[in-house]
Amino acid sequence: MHCPTNIADQMGIISRAQRRLGYDSNSCDYVSNWFGYECDENLYLDDLKSRYHKASRILKFSFKSILKYDIFHFYFGKTLLPRNYDLPLLNNLHKKTFMHYMGSDVRLASVAMDKNKYVRLKTKDENQVRSAISSISKYIDVAIVGDYELYEYVCDSFKKVVIIRQAVDLQQYTPFIPSRSNKKPVIVHAPSDKNIKGTEYVVEAVASLEKDYDLEFIMVHGVPHHQAKEIYQGSDIIVDQLLCGTHGVFAVESMAMGKPVICYIRDDLRDTYPQGLPVVSANPENIYEQLKCLVENPDLRSELGQRGREYAEKHHDSLKIAKQLMDLYESL
Repeated sequence: MHCPTNIADQMGIISRAQRRLGYDSNSCDYVSNWFGYECDENLYLDDLKSRYHKASRILKFSFKSILKYDIFHFYFGKTLLPRNYDLPLLNNLHKKTFMHYMGSDVRLASVAMDKNKYVRLKTKDENQVRSAISSISKYIDVAIVGDYELYEYVCDSFKKVVIIRQAVDLQQYTPFIPSRSNKKPVIVHAPSDKNIKGTEYVVEAVASLEKDYDLEFIMVHGVPHHQAKEIYQGSDIIVDQLLCGTHGVFAVESMAMGKPVICYIRDDLRDTYPQGLPVVSANPENIYEQLKCLVENPDLRSELGQRGREYAEKHHDSLKIAKQLMDLYESL
């Protein structure tokens, strides 16, 4: 069972891939989301006003799941019940449990700001973050993270921390290069959180470029994922995030489409990624120069797009990620 929050569609993608490999795997999101990500089940707790009804729905789902499933793959520091009250019971029943951290759920202000002068944090209360990690690690031995930036926040709290890269269903992303008969480059930026992603720096850089170049800029925000993908397909350049220092799922989706991607990758983390990461690193200080380079060089855009697709196939294929996770489950 994958639950209870479907960040970047990761638990939906992974559970579907595990089923394709022949395993009994399902996902459940506790709330709806404007991205339109689909899980096998949704409790729609955000639609319920009554605390009693919310508690009843959670308890019913939890009881059913505990009876059925042997392995619980949790996400974003949350488990079946509020305050992780289910974890002692799952331990006593010898269920295998894993916590998959995604970013702001474990990012510590003192560590992040020491390593990265650009970073902005959703949660600045470090004691709150540490307490949440501690409450999980009392019962869960293995944490899963997507990169080494997140690894450093949890490596001292769990018996084992495993890096599993973000998953994409490659069948859903066909590489598409816009016709060169249209000379106007299309730049797309799709921030889930404009403040955290550094959107103002992207907008400023594009405004400066528009003074000298004929280009089109599209900001995608608050749009269901299936509609957003159609916009991404017609782009020439994708700008992910400029502040965090690592790439997210959006960058992987863009690479799977064969698009050149701009995203800030911290210098000290570059070598921790699989060899050949084709992401163009840019921060608030050099985003204009990096965008200008890609606007002026369609051949470079094409090369980066091709390399990006190959990189996604090699390191982010959901079937490969699903197999890595099954091997991890079975190793314990």
